[in-house]
Amino acid sequence: TLSNGLPVRIAEMHKVPVANVTLATKSGAAADPAGKFGLASLAAESVEGDLYKFKTGDCLTIKDPNNTVKSAKCTDAGAYKVLLRKDGTADDEVCADTEATTSLYQDDTGTKNDFVLCVGPVA
Repeated sequence: TLSNGLPVRIAEMHKVPVANVTLATKSGAAADPAGKFGLASLAAESVEGDLYKFKTGDCLTIKDPNNTVKSAKCTDAGAYKVLLRKDGTADDEVCADTEATTSLYQDDTGTKNDFVLCVGPVA
């Protein structure tokens, strides 16, 4: 396990001098909330925008085609609310005790600049 909590598995095959890296995440259609088909797939992709400015209680939108994150009014169509901001980590498990449907994170490779935004659709 890396210092940021990411589990790493190594399977060595000495007959083949090739490295293969596979990244598996807890996401997919099973993680989509009711009526929000495709949300987990969207959130699993990279996003663009200044995540640093968001804090708990703020609202934002994630717009295609570049998954651009922007400030929004909580009354805006498609808005998400930041349910929790956790600084000092890039581990989205901090969202487990919230009603977040997805997480956005800034991963500065194990530094104090890491943080997670646990977000969910505005009810």
